[in-house]
Amino acid sequence: QLDWINKKMVDKLIRLEEAIFLMTPKTKKLHSELLKISATPRVLFLTILQTIALVVVSRISWLIYKSKNPTQSQINLHKDDVEEWMKDNPHIEGGFRQEMPLAGCICSCGSLHNETVNIWSHFFGFLYFANAFVFARRRHARWQVLVATYLLGISTLAHSTVAYGPLTSKYLFRLDRASIAIYFYSISLFVAKAHFHHESRSLELVCKFFQTIVSFAAVFVLGGLSVPVWASTSILATQMAFGSLPVIREYLITPDEYIKKIVIKYLALCSLFATGGGVVFSTRFPERFLGKGKCDKCGNSHNLMHVLVGMAIFFAYRGSYLWELHLQRQGKPLA
Repeated sequence: QLDWINKKMVDKLIRLEEAIFLMTPKTKKLHSELLKISATPRVLFLTILQTIALVVVSRISWLIYKSKNPTQSQINLHKDDVEEWMKDNPHIEGGFRQEMPLAGCICSCGSLHNETVNIWSHFFGFLYFANAFVFARRRHARWQVLVATYLLGISTLAHSTVAYGPLTSKYLFRLDRASIAIYFYSISLFVAKAHFHHESRSLELVCKFFQTIVSFAAVFVLGGLSVPVWASTSILATQMAFGSLPVIREYLITPDEYIKKIVIKYLALCSLFATGGGVVFSTRFPERFLGKGKCDKCGNSHNLMHVLVGMAIFFAYRGSYLWELHLQRQGKPLA
């Protein structure tokens, strides 16, 4: 009986030591990493299954639509055979859809043309962040997930319906560009709050004031005007650089080594992918150098930009999620 009592006491001491261990900074870091590892594969696996199912449904829908509307289902036209408003890249020669009704535009997502990769790359991201919303337990992280879902959803809609008509194409793509600025704005607001939460409230408000001016100017220009590719890329790069200033300052002044690691890792990854997307899109790489017609349906600059921007959004979300989680575990939750 004495041995049994001793065993119980030892078990309680072990559980107490584990509880104390769980409160150490090292274990908080480990717990945060475990959350990241456990949640991401679950969301990714679910998104892959949903995407495969929707691709199959979309393909069947296209075959049915094509059989019933043979005169409204051309998807491999040369650029000389389509209207000017359908062409935004002089190096894309073919793979254009004819002008078609809305049902045809939606069903044609199940076919292979020069917008297929653009549609499904951002629709995959749309599904991923819609699923991530279920797993995101931090309030500010959930808000960023919603904005990312909106951005990728608008992009998917714009590319899906580009063949519907000139007005639809014009205004949806303006909204698409403005939505990128709105997303950057949402990230910059979080960064300002996370960085200045332990400092003066007035500094946070001043930072948010200037971010609001820059962001609304970007939204106005990108959403209300027809600007060349280099101009829209420069505007978004300027907005991203301005929003990164509080993150850089956090890295320079914070004594928290875990925050430093989050900043250096995720700011670098986000900036790398976002900059890469802007560069390939504005330089029309690789179709400009491979020759006309080589990357009409897959592998062109717009396709690559979509993938790179999607990765930048993912890393921005992961970094801000871990930052917010770490602050909460330190007893400094964001309001």
